[in-house]
Amino acid sequence: MFAESLAALASGLELWRGRKNDGVQARRHRQEAIGFVMDAVVATKSYLYDLDQGARASRVLEQRISRAWQHAATAIREYDRELYQSAHLKAMGWADPREWKHAESRPWAVKLDTITAQCEWLQEHG
Repeated sequence: MFAESLAALASGLELWRGRKNDGVQARRHRQEAIGFVMDAVVATKSYLYDLDQGARASRVLEQRISRAWQHAATAIREYDRELYQSAHLKAMGWADPREWKHAESRPWAVKLDTITAQCEWLQEHG
């Protein structure tokens, strides 16, 4: 009887450790997803700054920014639907500038400051 109790206790502790590790992994995955969004924000801000300073537009860089936003959208989807939609919209807009017309009715959805604030909120309220 004592051995069975010890085995049950050990099994319970192992289950608890597994759940604790799952929680740590989930938080790490969520932080990583937020990081991908912030990477896309930084790449976009950098490119826009360069354009403001007189650099020529580069379709190669715009395609990289588009892929960064799509990667961010895929990563953040399970954590924040609105942020996913913003990232996806930005991915499509950078891939094909004609797609920006879809953002005309939701300008806040593509503002980098709004996206950054949303990421900060997710980090603080995780």
